[in-house]
Amino acid sequence: MTVANKQSVIQEFRLSDLAEEFTEQSSAEIERLRITQPDFDETLYQHAVELVLRKLKQRDTRDIR
Repeated sequence: MTVANKQSVIQEFRLSDLAEEFTEQSSAEIERLRITQPDFDETLYQHAVELVLRKLKQRDTRDIR
């Protein structure tokens, strides 16, 4: 089998930190909840996201030491 005939199993591989992944997931979830939940409290959700991000940063700071 030639190289031209082989297809890559992994189309894209990107390392990112946990906070970045969480931020992306949270943004997608906010959009989903806006559409599906008429009584969605976005402010409360944003506060929860900020809390988790602060905790992740604290964890990262401890890991560096």
